[in-house]
Amino acid sequence: MNFKFFVVFFLFFGCVVFSQPQLVNPSIKAKNITHQGFELEFETKDRSGYQLQLLPIKNATDTLSFNELSIHSTAHHIQLDGLPPSAFYSAQFQLFDDTKDTLYYTKTYATSSMLPGEIIAYFNHEINENVASSDENIAHYINDATRDTLINYIERAEESIDIAIYNSFGNNPTTGVAGAINQAYLDGVQVRVIHDGSTSSTMISVLNSNIPIIQRLENPNFPGIMHHKFIIIDAEHEDASKSVVWTGSTNWTTGQINGPDKNNVIILQDQTLAQTFQMEFDEMWGSSGAQPNFSNIRFGNTKEDNTPKEFNVGGIDVECYFSPTDGTEQEILNLIENANESLVVATMLITRENLAQALIDQYNNGINELAFLVDTEDYTGSMKDFLEENLGANNYYEYSANGIMHHKMMVVDHGTTNASVLTGSHNWSFSAENRNDENTLIIHDEAIANQYYQAVSQLYLDVNGTLNNQSIEASNFSYYPNPVKDRLFIHLNDEINKITIYNSLGKTVQNLSLQHKSKVQEINFRDYKAGIYFVKLEGDLQDAIRFKVVKE
Repeated sequence: MNFKFFVVFFLFFGCVVFSQPQLVNPSIKAKNITHQGFELEFETKDRSGYQLQLLPIKNATDTLSFNELSIHSTAHHIQLDGLPPSAFYSAQFQLFDDTKDTLYYTKTYATSSMLPGEIIAYFNHEINENVASSDENIAHYINDATRDTLINYIERAEESIDIAIYNSFGNNPTTGVAGAINQAYLDGVQVRVIHDGSTSSTMISVLNSNIPIIQRLENPNFPGIMHHKFIIIDAEHEDASKSVVWTGSTNWTTGQINGPDKNNVIILQDQTLAQTFQMEFDEMWGSSGAQPNFSNIRFGNTKEDNTPKEFNVGGIDVECYFSPTDGTEQEILNLIENANESLVVATMLITRENLAQALIDQYNNGINELAFLVDTEDYTGSMKDFLEENLGANNYYEYSANGIMHHKMMVVDHGTTNASVLTGSHNWSFSAENRNDENTLIIHDEAIANQYYQAVSQLYLDVNGTLNNQSIEASNFSYYPNPVKDRLFIHLNDEINKITIYNSLGKTVQNLSLQHKSKVQEINFRDYKAGIYFVKLEGDLQDAIRFKVVKE
């Protein structure tokens, strides 16, 4: 064969063979979730059709099929109604285009619980009430009562308790958390326990010897650690209101649960979420029964990505990701990159350069508020110096007060209707993303995000730092229209003498030094390409003001 002809043949037909449809967003997320159904919306880069089968996994019996065989659209919408509550399905997508090449995509979805749920967050350290959104939304600081609260939840159990705990303390089989677990077992509650073998976990030794326990030991088959801190209560109870998940950043040791280490606990009363955590537990347990199946246990990267990700708990959208299978780090990146107004982080450590760079990019792009708080402990590969150099002293802090700053939380767009909070056991590290058993929750709710903001705000005050918490209203500042087509108008009580505009890559596209100070400015956006821009205002201000503008 002529070599030139072969190259042309390969390039032409090769592009056909490998030109399968591509999703604009790599994850097809469920929305508008109810106890009877949910919606799926997705977009492909080119026109495509699809076939979808939903195979029942749990609390459902019927296989559902949806087809769009014509190839005429890039935007697709599927409405699912009439489903049972807490019904779990494996969705098998086949997306195809004119080339007849096919993209296969699989994801698990679930309807919400029959009964509306509830979310409660607790903190074992003081919070800053001054930044509470209302008197009714002051965060729950429970001082030394975290252990008693945990005991109270254990005592509520009627049918089952599943515990996955990294580290714990106990020296008496009849008192404390161990005593409550032992009593529940004696009362006929099924108890299953998984703990990590790299810690002391003294509570394990005083549990009833008949309670089945798995110790997760790091080895070539299971590298990493079992870093969860969750308990599931009555996941399969006939009364959905009994099902509860307790999780967060808190280990069950004395210093962690009641201080001086700084932690949060989040409790979610929702049966669908409880059964999702139970799926994670069963995979590590090797079975769904009372006794473990050691030949079938899975930890770390031997687990599968097989749980639902999107939920609705009492009207609040919640996302749940288990590491290392679910791509948790990408979801953290998405939260950072999609923030519009503010990013406030409190995490024990950070060794991931991509997360650090994403924060720095948002700072350089002019986000209104960015603050990063990390514990003083140094870890191999830490990004602390990188962040301190690029964020500056007013945005980067190390927690030098008493105790370990053990949170793994981030508040996004505080004080807006898009506010979210991220929390869980997942440190911002290589091992958390690639080796360890971890869980992460993202809660899209302004009130709960504000409670976490109160907690983070106090941590900053502990080290003589402050959060900007700058809002348009507080600054007597306004701009319009947004999105903008031609001209952007800015009104500010203080005088402006410099305006800098950056594109989405952080590159300066316009620098205006104003010879005559003015409280009203007009900027011509007519010749700018469509996209996202960041505007920075400087002048007779205590701090520069930054905001985002969308050019149509």
